[in-house]
Amino acid sequence: MSRLAQFPYSCKVYQPSRDFENQYRILPVKNYLVFYVVKEQIVEVHRILYAKMDLTKQL
Repeated sequence: MSRLAQFPYSCKVYQPSRDFENQYRILPVKNYLVFYVVKEQIVEVHRILYAKMDLTKQL
């Protein structure tokens, strides 16, 4: 997670099957995926989900 503060744009952009208001990025942490948004110099974590879940149903 410390990488997130230093390099917020280093993680890939989540490509959902439907459009979202924000452009989510995904940071994998062990068995979890951290979904976050970068707004200027602020990083907002929106969701943390178990990696093996069906993401389309959870988001």
